[in-house]
Amino acid sequence: MALPRGTGKSTIAQCMAMWALLYGHLRFLVIVASNKKEALKILSAIKSQLLTNDLLFEDFPEVLYPLRRLNGSALLARGQLFLGEHTRIQWTAEDIVFPTIPGSAVSGTKISCVGITGSIRGKSVETPDGSTARPDMVIIDDPQTEKTASSKTLCEKYEEIINKTIGGLGEAGHVIAQIMTCTVIREGDLADRYLNPAIYPQWRPIRHGALKSMPQNAALWDEYADVRRNDAKKATEFYKKHRKEMDLGAKVEWKECFDPRHDLSALQSLMNQYIDDPVAFSSEQQNNPIRPGTETLVADEKTIRSRLNGLQRGVVPINAELLTGFIDVHDDILYWCVTAWRENFTGYVIDYGTFPEQTKKYFRKSDRSLHIMSERFAGRKSAVIVQGVEWLSNFLIKKYWEVENDENALMQIDRLLVDSRYLPKAIETALTRVRSATIKPALGVGVGAKQNPLNEWPVRNGRFYGDYWFEDKPDRRGLRTVTADVNYWKCQVHDGLKMEVGDEGSLSLWGLQPEVHRMFAEHCNAESVQYVQAKRSANEWSTKNGGDNHLFDCMVGCMVAASHCGMKSKESIVLNNTSRKAANLA
Repeated sequence: MALPRGTGKSTIAQCMAMWALLYGHLRFLVIVASNKKEALKILSAIKSQLLTNDLLFEDFPEVLYPLRRLNGSALLARGQLFLGEHTRIQWTAEDIVFPTIPGSAVSGTKISCVGITGSIRGKSVETPDGSTARPDMVIIDDPQTEKTASSKTLCEKYEEIINKTIGGLGEAGHVIAQIMTCTVIREGDLADRYLNPAIYPQWRPIRHGALKSMPQNAALWDEYADVRRNDAKKATEFYKKHRKEMDLGAKVEWKECFDPRHDLSALQSLMNQYIDDPVAFSSEQQNNPIRPGTETLVADEKTIRSRLNGLQRGVVPINAELLTGFIDVHDDILYWCVTAWRENFTGYVIDYGTFPEQTKKYFRKSDRSLHIMSERFAGRKSAVIVQGVEWLSNFLIKKYWEVENDENALMQIDRLLVDSRYLPKAIETALTRVRSATIKPALGVGVGAKQNPLNEWPVRNGRFYGDYWFEDKPDRRGLRTVTADVNYWKCQVHDGLKMEVGDEGSLSLWGLQPEVHRMFAEHCNAESVQYVQAKRSANEWSTKNGGDNHLFDCMVGCMVAASHCGMKSKESIVLNNTSRKAANLA
């Protein structure tokens, strides 16, 4: 359940759990929160209801009377008797065991709480009949914080805990019931992923924003905001005067949720929050966060997934001029992408994947269940990479790709670049074996604001300059290599992804189903960009908390390959002609 802050999602979960407990539908409830302190707060709230709610006491005296007799003392629990028999009741800071009373469906039922990184495994309770019961329900309450939501590493760690540790708490062969209350803090965080049925179809997502639709009259609300910055009371008078026009088009989820001492309606209260901090409002109230400061530079995951051209996978659009590919090299897996191009860098991603091919559509490089090259090829790490790069390169350059609406037309890749930063000698060996002028090794360098631009780097014999790349033969390597300024080309990729499909210079993906490309979109959003001014001004990219960015690298490589083949954008920046001519002549 992802509901706006303050709308009682934790209370809803607690009441649901108490109902199930007191009617005997549960034997063992475990409460998990972002840390132990927060978990204890939830248990304390449940304890308060059990001890102070007289309506509950009237309905369930056999459960609540023994609890009230303890007066909050764990010591009194040890000696509590009913008809001469111990009730086995427990009342500690971290646990409650309900009293064993003849005829009570709740006898021996347990509640336990723990932080998400605490000791969760192996929890059990001894029932009145002497058997052992494992947990049959878990409440996972707001498991992430601002810190964890901004870290892909921590998100992955918590996912593993939820999927394996918490999911495995129940009896063997039984699915444990789980309720997660959450707030989406950033796109792609822990909450956002569990709310996505394409990633977790076994969960039933409930996601609500406080505002179903924003008010239509933006001009009046802008005027209201200006008044409010100087005088909140005058702003309320302004809203009262123009309320009918200002409410037009707005749909509020919970109309009664506002403080009448300060606001006239829930809409006014929510718009005040939006005016004060639109970023916090989008996350806390709408469960649809935006990334502050980068919205204009980077296409978000949702936008990228929406850039669909309707072509079938592996089909080249009609009138495509070029077909380029890129291979991103790692120890035991290779990522690759193939893109078709029309003039002015209008690109169509026609296929991407890994070698070896994986059986699931969504995965992370860190997943232990991935198929890896060492399962297929023998030898040391470098030998495995040589064989893998050789096999995949041969496959890609020899493959014939169908052209849209023309059964007889086929295309092959015009330029394939292979990442040679990691184990360059192994890459050179593999490409030498392939023996194709179509393939070249490639190096990506992030040219920052403190450095000279690429075209001002020292002139060397045999170096040839293009747009934000050059080709030469690096020291101690036998193959000519394309070196590109990835800070520039990553911006170009995101510029293309922000455009509407079909526009000149746009980038689009095959198919009609956005969720097919969720992993691709995540990879393209695994880096953040910062505008830096030093010796010169430049956009500098960096990875965010170790997230997978490999398909993003592949997309960048495909664009560099197109430029290497001679493609230019309509508004291509003209480099220093004098230095380029001098370099090319040299």
